[in-house]
Amino acid sequence: MTIYINHGLTSNNPFYYEKIESDPFEWLINYTEQEVIFDNEEEKRKVKLNHAKYFISGELEVDDNGNTLKKNDDNLKSRNLLAIDYDFESEVSHEQIIDTITSKLTDFNYYIYPTISASENNVRYRLILPISRAVDHEEYISILKELKNRLNLDYDAKTENWSQWQGLPIKTPLNANLGRYKQADKKALIIPNDYKKRIHEEKEKQSSSKTEHPNKSMSRSEAKDYLKRQLSSYLKEYHSNEYSERLKAYHCLTPEHPDHTPSMKYHEKDEPHLFCYGCEANLDIFTLIGIDFNLYTFKEQLNKGIELFNLEVDDYSIELKTEAFDEQRIDPLNDPLNIEIKENTTLNDIELKDRYNLTKDQEKRLHLNTKATNHLEAFKESMKKSSNYKPISTGFDLLDKMLDGGIYNQLISLGAISSLGKTTLMLQIADNIAKQGKDVLLFSIEMTRYEVMAKSLSRITYELSKKDGKITEDVIDGKQSYNART
Repeated sequence: MTIYINHGLTSNNPFYYEKIESDPFEWLINYTEQEVIFDNEEEKRKVKLNHAKYFISGELEVDDNGNTLKKNDDNLKSRNLLAIDYDFESEVSHEQIIDTITSKLTDFNYYIYPTISASENNVRYRLILPISRAVDHEEYISILKELKNRLNLDYDAKTENWSQWQGLPIKTPLNANLGRYKQADKKALIIPNDYKKRIHEEKEKQSSSKTEHPNKSMSRSEAKDYLKRQLSSYLKEYHSNEYSERLKAYHCLTPEHPDHTPSMKYHEKDEPHLFCYGCEANLDIFTLIGIDFNLYTFKEQLNKGIELFNLEVDDYSIELKTEAFDEQRIDPLNDPLNIEIKENTTLNDIELKDRYNLTKDQEKRLHLNTKATNHLEAFKESMKKSSNYKPISTGFDLLDKMLDGGIYNQLISLGAISSLGKTTLMLQIADNIAKQGKDVLLFSIEMTRYEVMAKSLSRITYELSKKDGKITEDVIDGKQSYNART
C-alpha cells in the first residue's frame, strides 16, 4: 500500500512525490507531527502553500515506463483510508464533535487530529478511518455519505473531492493544546466485496421510485399535493444531490442573489423547501421549476411538474378554470404584491423576497421605468453634485496628479505582490487624509490595532531622523522608542 506525500501545494509534479510503502494507518498514527509557527493569516497561508506536508493513501496510475502519473481524479485508481474534514467554527464545541465521533466508533480504529486552521475558537478536525480494502471513487463517496448519516455529523464539502490532498498532522501555536485522539486496537471498517453492486441496486431503486405516484390517474389537486413532496427527488435529478442534504449550506439557487457565501439550506418542516438565510428566498418545488424553466405562473409550473414526473391527470381542462393560482407569480401561497408603482420605481426598489410575487403587469411597468428618458433629470442633478465634489489629497503630489486631483467618492483597490508595501502605502495615505481633518475608518484583517499604530509611529521616527528611525518591531517591543534620538 502506497502513501504519497507532497511538500506544500505549489507543485503537483509526481517527480517530487515522496512514496512510502507501509500500512497507511499504522504509519499515520506513528507519524511525528510537523511543528510550525505563524503570527497571522498571511503567514499561515504561506506555511500551507510552501511548508506543510500533505498525503493521500491509495494507488495512482503509472505510465508505460512505470512512472507515477500526476495526482488527479482520473489518475487516482483507489484509496485505502477514509479522510473526513469537519469544520464547525463556533457552531459546536470541541468536546461535542469528539464525543459524537468516539461514542459511535467504539469498535473501530480511528485517528482524530486538529487541522492547521484549528484553534480554541475554530473547531476543525480531520478524522482518519482505515478500511478493510481499497475502494474506487464511487464506493468512497457512498461510504462517506453512509458515515455522515450514521454519525449525524456533516463534513466539509471538500471531503468528497476524490483526489484531495489531506494535511498531515501539524502542530501550530493555535492548535497545540487541542487533543489528538487515536484508537488502534480495534478493527477497520468492513467494506463488503459486493458493496459496489449494492450501490447500483440502491440507485436503481431510487430511480424507479422517483416516478411512482399514489394512483395511475389523479386530479390536478392530487398532483399538486404529490409534487410538493418531491423536492428532494427534483434536486437530485436537476441539481446537485447535496442540495437535498440537511445541516449544510449551499449556494442560493435564486438568480438575483450572487451568493458568494453559501447560505441556502434544505428543510422538510411543514413541506420540503429551500430557504436562503442571505436573501430570505423560500423555494418550494414549484418555485424552483419556475426558476429553472423560466415559468412565471403557477399554472405553467404545475404543468411542467406533471410533465417532469410523468403524472397522468384527469379533468385537465376543467380544473384549469378553477385553479386559484393561475395568474400568480412563482410563490403560489402569497397574494400578488400590493405596491404602488410610481414613475421612478424600478425593480431595484423591490425587496428580493417580494419580486416573485409581482404580476406580469407590475413587472412590465417596473422595467419600463428603467428607460433612460425617465432618469435624465436625476442624471443631470447627479452631474451637478459631482462637479461640486472636491477630491481628497493622498498627500503625494505626483499620485494626486495621476488621480486627477486625488481620491474621489469611489471604491479603489490597491494591488501588488506580497510584501511590496501595500499596507504601508495605504496607511500613510490614511494618515495624510486624517491630517486634513477628515475621518478615516480602517478595517484590518491581518494586523492588530497596536501593530497598525506602531507602523505609523515607525514612519514618523524616520521622518524625524533617518539615522535613528525605529522599525515597527522595535516600536512594539518598546526598545528605546521614546523619540527618534534615543
